[in-house]
Amino acid sequence: QSFRDDFSTTTFDSSWFFTDLLKNSQYSLSLNPDHLQIKVPAGSSHDCWTNLNNCARMLRNVNNIDAVYETKIDGQSISINAQTYGIMLYQDSNNYIRFEYWTAGGNPIVAAWKVINGIGSNAIWGPKVTLSNSNYLRVTKTGSNFKLEYSKDGVNWNNAGQFTQQITINRAGLVVINAATNPATTANFDYYSVTSLG
Repeated sequence: QSFRDDFSTTTFDSSWFFTDLLKNSQYSLSLNPDHLQIKVPAGSSHDCWTNLNNCARMLRNVNNIDAVYETKIDGQSISINAQTYGIMLYQDSNNYIRFEYWTAGGNPIVAAWKVINGIGSNAIWGPKVTLSNSNYLRVTKTGSNFKLEYSKDGVNWNNAGQFTQQITINRAGLVVINAATNPATTANFDYYSVTSLG
């Protein structure tokens, strides 16, 4: 079940599924070599929330096991309401959790949002941070407990919070959102990994 993609090729591992219901986002392995770059354009709302399923996301099928999900996002700071990027754990279109850097304007916070039975709510309202050239996120799933951590170097990790939620994870991966004012938003994912705890 463990998996890692360093996005070091120009062709995609066939296990990935890209979803953009608005059909105007872009993803590339070549625009920023050794990265998965996902770009959503200005002017339309790419959001996954109550009654919305329009976020741009790159997901893979996974088993519902205890695991650590991790990514590193390089450059491309966010500062306009409500830009966000991070990790998505997905049961179906009405049940999923987003773990991300999220901004209401200005420096972002480390946050988690859940949509359960179609209703969105905040799960973690973490600290405000200053993004740098390298920004890491790590989610540890243990049973129905989820812990979100963040780091600037991938070595020293800070705990943003944790919560308990019953959910069956069928897919997992990376998400980019430009809700509210709908600014153009780009994320450069350096790698994505899943490490089984079983």
